[in-house]
Amino acid sequence: MELETWGLMDPARFIEQIAGRHRLVAGLALLAVVEDPASKQAIKHVETLPIDSRIEHHPQATDVLYEAMQRLPLLDLADRDVRHSVVTVIVRPGLAVAGRNEAAWTLAWKHSNHLRHAFTGNLLLVTEHGWYDLMSEQGAAVPSMRST
Repeated sequence: MELETWGLMDPARFIEQIAGRHRLVAGLALLAVVEDPASKQAIKHVETLPIDSRIEHHPQATDVLYEAMQRLPLLDLADRDVRHSVVTVIVRPGLAVAGRNEAAWTLAWKHSNHLRHAFTGNLLLVTEHGWYDLMSEQGAAVPSMRST
């Protein structure tokens, strides 16, 4: 099976790199700019969002995502090739399976209307039970959410 342009080549390595840069605690929400995610998968920028990851409804994050996307170092729309994915990492307690929080994040992205030149569908969840990549459906027990 061929990997899509926007999919992470190695989600396990990605989340290990994120865990090496950030303390994965409940409520953390991050955006990571990944260049050429399906090949070299180079993390170019990571930003902490000023919102708790455990949102209940998408309007809570829609404006936050729009504003963050305006600040991220991404190519202009004039460039024909999309070479970046913006990966959302959310940390919350509970099972490492998609639930209502992840559905709210997905809708927040849909309604953010950021008009930036990047793929934004990747969402990784981290809980005390491990991590789960909603796009590839891969996951593992480590790294996991740290206790506060």
